[in-house]
Amino acid sequence: MTHSIHILSTSDELSRHRMDWAPQASHPFSHPGLLLDLCDADENIIHPIAAVALDESGRILALLVGRVEDTEVLQTSAYLPFRKPVVRQLVIAHGGFMGPERAKLAPELLNALITELDGGIASMLELPVMDADDPVREALLQAGNPRFDRATTSESVRWTMEIKDDFETQLKQLGRSTRSKVRNQLNRFNREFEDRFELQYHTSEDSTPEQLDAYFHDMIKVEDKSYHRGLGWGVSDTPRERAIHNASVREGWFASAMLRIDDKPAAFAAGIRMNDMIYGTNTAFVPDLTKLSLGTIMFFETLRGICGREGFQAWDFGPGDAQYKSRICTNQVPTEQRTIYSKKLGARLLKARITSTKNTLGFLKAASERIGVENKLKKAMRNRVRGRSQS
Repeated sequence: MTHSIHILSTSDELSRHRMDWAPQASHPFSHPGLLLDLCDADENIIHPIAAVALDESGRILALLVGRVEDTEVLQTSAYLPFRKPVVRQLVIAHGGFMGPERAKLAPELLNALITELDGGIASMLELPVMDADDPVREALLQAGNPRFDRATTSESVRWTMEIKDDFETQLKQLGRSTRSKVRNQLNRFNREFEDRFELQYHTSEDSTPEQLDAYFHDMIKVEDKSYHRGLGWGVSDTPRERAIHNASVREGWFASAMLRIDDKPAAFAAGIRMNDMIYGTNTAFVPDLTKLSLGTIMFFETLRGICGREGFQAWDFGPGDAQYKSRICTNQVPTEQRTIYSKKLGARLLKARITSTKNTLGFLKAASERIGVENKLKKAMRNRVRGRSQS
């Protein structure tokens, strides 16, 4: 079958393919309903971009979609008091390789975007996190593209949880020690707060727009008091977050919980559900309400409410080495993410700078963990920034 490759870099150009594109999206952030809204809302996003393979009739055979944006690199070290470089990046969305011929045509699509990269559209191209057994990754490896082969690569593990039909069966998936601790926390929480707490779970199907808007406001109230805010993380009331929230409501993906204590928002778990899968959840809680782990309480009370519920089959926690994931998840898949730099001199210097900074941070993190000061540093930065934001 003959095909042609096209570069689309405006919302209008991409919108013409919306009806063909939307059914092929496997992740909310690669769906036109969210990606295009995000590009319009976020002032740091310059424009969307896609390499599209079309057949003779103009139908999509394969699509590689993302955005060009100015963003800080090394965001995982947000709490550390040093200046992070702001870089123009071509960021491929999660699930950005789409279409019935996505594996076969992936090398051509990537080559087209690398040409745009070298033409000066950005300094670096960030590919999405891909499972080690992803057919797209296999096709890119077999193609032998030296730019892909020599790309900066980070490896991790993606964690998922299969949601069982009832809560007791779900708890039995945990290790004995973890299960015992969870039961103890839940029982103590129920005794301490008795009739003073309520868990509300909202979805697009069973909640009004007014309820979901109120949820967003309550979520920000909790986040503003949480330790995430002090570390430079968390959800804020920004056009970007509003766009994500509004798209999840409109497209029917909204699936989020709010824990209220004494009728005040105390903790939340905000997720997006698509094709029966909950994707990456933002969580936070108000500190000092109890000595118990409100994060643990929030998660497992939410899980209690969705076990056996139609449309909830799995929970994707994404890649990372956070210890809680290994304790609660039922599946893990090796992943990798690659970053390709432009051939321009400035991009090469940037690569050297980022590599050097990452190596230094890695050394400092290992050293601080070894002598037991990392958590103290996080706490100091958290309280300093949070105190400044509340003053």
